[in-house]
Amino acid sequence: MAKKLELHITALGKALLAWKTREELDYFLEALTLTPHTRNTFTDKKLFLEELQKTRLRGWAIDNEESTYGAVCLSMPVFNMYNRVNYAISLSGDPVVYSGNKIDSYLELLRKCAEQISYGLGYRNENEHLRKGN
Repeated sequence: MAKKLELHITALGKALLAWKTREELDYFLEALTLTPHTRNTFTDKKLFLEELQKTRLRGWAIDNEESTYGAVCLSMPVFNMYNRVNYAISLSGDPVVYSGNKIDSYLELLRKCAEQISYGLGYRNENEHLRKGN
């Protein structure tokens, strides 16, 4: 069953927001209430913005039990032909699944999928996040 979640508590939401312009982010954050869902949820807008900056720098997003205890989610942005992020893909699982070096292999799979989808949408630029390591 599908469930509607707030953007600030999901890796998909962070992947979508991290590539927005500052003006778009300011507009979004003005209306956003950072409602806590777990003790890991971002409830401070400054800290949330810092998380979005980290997300953009590393090229992927993580929900580390921020929406639900016992669930971790990784996400990658998907670029369209205008070099905009309007989509993202994700992989969710138990925190144990993402422990140690396992996260690297999952990120590489997500990166390849995001790249294929982006190119399928007409994206042709060499964007650093699609190629860079963790």
